[in-house]
Amino acid sequence: MRKNRLAKEIAVILVIKIALLLTIKAVWFDKPTIPKNYTPEVQQHLLGTDQ
Repeated sequence: MRKNRLAKEIAVILVIKIALLLTIKAVWFDKPTIPKNYTPEVQQHLLGTDQ
């Protein structure tokens, strides 16, 4: 009985952690950022495009 309760608590904690990590990823890492003082070489390296 005690092992079953422990397993449920661990599962709930893991689900909460995964939800928080996915939220953080969606908020802060949704798109690449380009520095303000960049050169075309930096842009080529970061984004793989040539403009």
